[in-house]
Amino acid sequence: MRDEEGTTTAMEERSNTYAKTVYRGSLWEEQSPYQPHTFSGMVHLPHRDYRNVNPSTYTEDIYDVIHGGEDNLEDDDCLQSYQFNSRMIRTITVSRSMVIPIIASIGGLGLSFISFLMFLDFFIDPLPNQIKNTEILIKYGSLTVLGLFSYCIQFMPRPITKFFFGDVVPHIQMSRQTGMVTIWKYIPILGIKRKTIIKPFSEFIPYLHQLVTPTGTGAGWNVILAHKDSRRISFGAIGMANLKSRGDALAFWDFLQRYMDVEQPLPDSPIFETVRHLDPTTKAYDEMVGRPAKYWKRMTKAQIDRRSDEMAMYIERLASGEDLPPFEFDYEAMLTPHEQKQRKRAKKNSDA
Repeated sequence: MRDEEGTTTAMEERSNTYAKTVYRGSLWEEQSPYQPHTFSGMVHLPHRDYRNVNPSTYTEDIYDVIHGGEDNLEDDDCLQSYQFNSRMIRTITVSRSMVIPIIASIGGLGLSFISFLMFLDFFIDPLPNQIKNTEILIKYGSLTVLGLFSYCIQFMPRPITKFFFGDVVPHIQMSRQTGMVTIWKYIPILGIKRKTIIKPFSEFIPYLHQLVTPTGTGAGWNVILAHKDSRRISFGAIGMANLKSRGDALAFWDFLQRYMDVEQPLPDSPIFETVRHLDPTTKAYDEMVGRPAKYWKRMTKAQIDRRSDEMAMYIERLASGEDLPPFEFDYEAMLTPHEQKQRKRAKKNSDA
């Protein structure tokens, strides 16, 4: 991607390089056997049964995003903590930057209201001692001001709120370049980093989990990955995808495996449209199959919606038990007439 002046962006200059620890699907067969955890209501998911599908989160209502019409992460600090590119998937947690402002808002309003009522009550029925009157005025007046300050601080400029409440911090990171999963642990509410856990992705066991409300009704789905040696080291799809159905959950596991497996190209999703050429495996695959560089961006909103619906129906058929081949993308449909001529010419030369 180049800017308007034709200079190469930093993102293009940092192409992927794979470490020796990268994840490959074959690692599940090569490593020593493990004993699945005994989770109530969870189903152990298989490995390497790739069907080339993505959860609906990554295709639905994505037109405005890939055309630059929507930006949900405008803050630079947030962008540094949240990553979804050819090198890593990193989620964030708001930590105290969300909890403390809520406490400050509720507490500040409550303190101001009570102090103000006492302040008014004092004027209605003041004490005979003038010194006591002055002390009470200062006390209730100060509490009222403190309460209003606690409430209003959340509306102050970013540097001030960051100083008082902290900022978003990284939570889970899955690196395609290294094959490692990083989990950051924080002290609750305070948001102070307590420890960092780094484990190979190949050591995490996947489970399908149906979320249930206290009344026993279904509340959605999740994919939980627990480390083979300790169920306390685990993470889920929450924060990475909004799984609307069982099929979506299965598609997310398919997506995540292919993302981490360097023997597979990056999942063909609009979210990776501008970074596919930075990944060596993906770049070679796209050249081999003739995938247009702007496959998703060339589509109209109706075409994206239709493709999303097709994949959603395909996913539901897989979830119902049908044994279907991997989902195929029609790349030729998005080729320009000039590109179609070039492809025919290249095919003719190769046949000759």
